[in-house]
Amino acid sequence: MSDLTRDVLALAAQYEPRRLLAAGEAAKRLLEYYQDDAVRIDHLDPATASPAADTQYDFALVAGYLEQVTPHQGAALLARLRDVQAQRFAVIVPEQRDTHWTPDTFIALGLSIHGHYREADPPLLLATYDIANYKRTPDWLSPRNWANPELWDKYRW
Repeated sequence: MSDLTRDVLALAAQYEPRRLLAAGEAAKRLLEYYQDDAVRIDHLDPATASPAADTQYDFALVAGYLEQVTPHQGAALLARLRDVQAQRFAVIVPEQRDTHWTPDTFIALGLSIHGHYREADPPLLLATYDIANYKRTPDWLSPRNWANPELWDKYRW
């Protein structure tokens, strides 16, 4: 088992998902390791525009999908997963210079770069999204940095 496969399966397992989305043929192959009676895996191929609108997924994996659709369709899928259908997902793409899918593109969509896998041919990039750690609470938002935190329980503003 490669490092990439191990990392993806570990990501999925940490959330104990009951419903998974595999977008692309490579995602389908990777999530076969996860097949069991308690877990339902839905498959999405590039010919399908998007997953069913009312379906929520515990975890989604996009691999072998973005290379087969237009950048606009790929970005729409990732935004839909991020905003509506999956609180956590991972994306695997070939790391090539002549592609739209660069680390900057994923960061712009709110994903984090989880790893670079140079042993693969071509090298692969793993980007992840998890709403639980999407944004840290900024330091200025803590009560110790406000004007009079000692008065919060004394007065109603």
